Amino acid sequence: MVAHGQEGADESLSLSLRRNSGYSLGAQMQGTFSIRADGPADMIKVEFLLDGQVIGEDDNAPFSIGLNTRDYAEGVHSFAAIGTAADGKQLKSQSITRQFVATSATRIVVIAIVALVIMFRLASYFLARRASGSPAKGAGYGLLGGAVCPNCGRPFAIHWWSIRLGVGRLDRCQHCHKWNMVSRAATDQLIAAEESFDREQVADPAIEASQDEAARRRRIEESRYDQR
Repeated sequence: MVAHGQEGADESLSLSLRRNSGYSLGAQMQGTFSIRADGPADMIKVEFLLDGQVIGEDDNAPFSIGLNTRDYAEGVHSFAAIGTAADGKQLKSQSITRQFVATSATRIVVIAIVALVIMFRLASYFLARRASGSPAKGAGYGLLGGAVCPNCGRPFAIHWWSIRLGVGRLDRCQHCHKWNMVSRAATDQLIAAEESFDREQVADPAIEASQDEAARRRRIEESRYDQR
């Protein structure tokens, strides 16, 4: 997370922060971090500053030090670095402003993020779930409703990630896997499509053969326990 250069900073010396462990979101941070300064090849030393006070230095490239926010007071702090070149010239980096927060505040934010993720996944599930077809026809398509595929004629739930274009949505049928422009179908349209799909399944010889084979295997399995 490298900040933009500020007035008075030398563009040849860039300061960056990297989280090692803990929490970092926006301008807030808590935990252990690495502070690094990148500059010209002839730089021989870098002093790292926090609120204008030197908190460490490094005379070997890559120039960096470690920092733990719990070693400092909570609140807003400013990072900076001053590099020294071989000819004695000093280079000043841009400053980076961050807020050190307590562990308790971090936990609240993390819990809130986890809760949002769970809510999003639950919402995605209910929006994209398939129609159950039972006990009520035309039900179970989620908040966006169902559509009838113009390619295969089968009903499917409109996905939450479908692309809205004008009055319709660009969506992918879960049956034939074709992309089509679809719109939310009325309940009677979904019921008709479901019933047509059910009739196709019943009339399909492959499905009938599969059902017959399953029944035959079940009878053989049950006959093993017949003591007559």
